Amino acid sequence: MVTSFFLRYYTLMNKIELDSDEKIYDLHIPKLKIIQSEKSFKYGIDAILLSDYAKKSIDEQKSVIDLGTGNGIIPIILSHITNSNKIIGLEIQQKSFEMAKKSIVLNNLENRIKVVHGDIKKVSNLFCKDSFDIVLSNPPYMKENSGRINKSSAKSIARHELLCNLNDVIKATSFLLKNDGMFYLIHRPNRMTEIFSLLDEYGLKIANLKYIHPFTDKEPTMVLINAIKTTTEINCIEETLVIYESINNYTEEIKKIYR
Repeated sequence: MVTSFFLRYYTLMNKIELDSDEKIYDLHIPKLKIIQSEKSFKYGIDAILLSDYAKKSIDEQKSVIDLGTGNGIIPIILSHITNSNKIIGLEIQQKSFEMAKKSIVLNNLENRIKVVHGDIKKVSNLFCKDSFDIVLSNPPYMKENSGRINKSSAKSIARHELLCNLNDVIKATSFLLKNDGMFYLIHRPNRMTEIFSLLDEYGLKIANLKYIHPFTDKEPTMVLINAIKTTTEINCIEETLVIYESINNYTEEIKKIYR
């Protein structure tokens, strides 16, 4: 069994050509790895938290799309923690798109995950309306004019709203979701007023919020949002999650998510 795994791994490596800036990273999930570049934005805890947050709504029958998938980290995690066989990642940056494709082949997930090279603002040219049960997004958190940025940098595009903004993401989500479909988003608490307004504008109702605090005595730095495409009024549930018990020491809940 072990021999056959390593044989397949080395066979795949002969098919996958890494660029000079790319490396294979172990995801510490059985047999799963990911290709990342020193020049591109690397995944962080927000991708882990968003994947874990959405997993309760995903089963074998659900069609899932990750908007702005980057190197494909969220679809790859979902392939392990859910049994969905239809997971799509949409990515506009060519470099990230190519890395995601290679990671899918590396992990032998071609039958479960597909990545599409395209623009969130043009989803109507890529997919049919009302065609997904679940939409996820871990979009850029910062507005285009916030701080000094290199507009040609892949890392800047991942952090700042240079190629898409919140309106683009939520508008695309409304187009893609079936009625009663679920939207999962991770973002910054200081954008909540804007997020509430846009969700309402595009026919999405918030069902659950989970504020992410770095420490118990610190203000939240991220918020997980679960919204539903529905006309029915929903009572929103608010929760909290704390990342660190002490410096460099995760809380038990975070350890459980990583396990």
